[in-house]
Amino acid sequence: MRQLLFCAFLIASVHLVQGQESTALWHNGIVVCGVEDTDKVTGTDLGPVKTRDRAFSGACTYAEVLDRVVDVAKTMGANLVRITRHKYPEIWNNCHRLEAEAYTVADPDSYVRLIDWSASRKLKVADFKGKPDDTYASNVVALTQCGFGVETNKVTMFQSPRYFVFCRFFCHDSWMKLSGRDDPKVLQHEQTHFDLDEVYARKLLQALLLARLNAGSLDRVNDIYGKIYDAYIIRQKQYDLETHHGTDDSEQEHWNKLIASELNELEEFSTEK
Repeated sequence: MRQLLFCAFLIASVHLVQGQESTALWHNGIVVCGVEDTDKVTGTDLGPVKTRDRAFSGACTYAEVLDRVVDVAKTMGANLVRITRHKYPEIWNNCHRLEAEAYTVADPDSYVRLIDWSASRKLKVADFKGKPDDTYASNVVALTQCGFGVETNKVTMFQSPRYFVFCRFFCHDSWMKLSGRDDPKVLQHEQTHFDLDEVYARKLLQALLLARLNAGSLDRVNDIYGKIYDAYIIRQKQYDLETHHGTDDSEQEHWNKLIASELNELEEFSTEK
């Protein structure tokens, strides 16, 4: 009998952050190692990644600068980029500034600790890098840790908020026992948990945009986030309850189609770049 367990991991302390560092993050088709990463990169060094400072355009939040670094690294043929320096906004320059080095490595997935949700990059058995927790019942074969959050630009009386919502899977906090690694239904059940996470990340972005917040009302983000998250937890529990943790094939298929439909309906709010 196959039984699965989901545990939603919410980054409660960083649901609203500025300049979040990446820690070996699979993002937009490439692995991004942050300045705090100590793992040695073994591969071909393609050289520094050079991007332009866009202080005058205002497109210089951490999320936007990171995307530019990733885009340039990919044009260099890299499958991994290491951030070597991060300069935070200052009075005379409101931009995050990143210096990075591009690499090609034989097995980029071996470096990954975090995975941004992607329609094209589905979870793999190898992504479950955590050690199985023996405190769970013996028939629990897998556990997924994932969560969603939001970054924003620096908001002033003259600048409206822009939101960068992310949805992530945590490799070293997620695990799968050997007994579940050869069963594709186990992986599918966990993938749908992650897809459901993306649904609520999209609902979060939708709600934030509809709220039309400004510098004086930005603190409402906490309330909006809390309501979305509470609904998310209820829905994840409902998913496990109705599918019997993935053991009811008919219900599992129903939920797979249901979540796929909801993702399609919320496509304009996707967290994927």
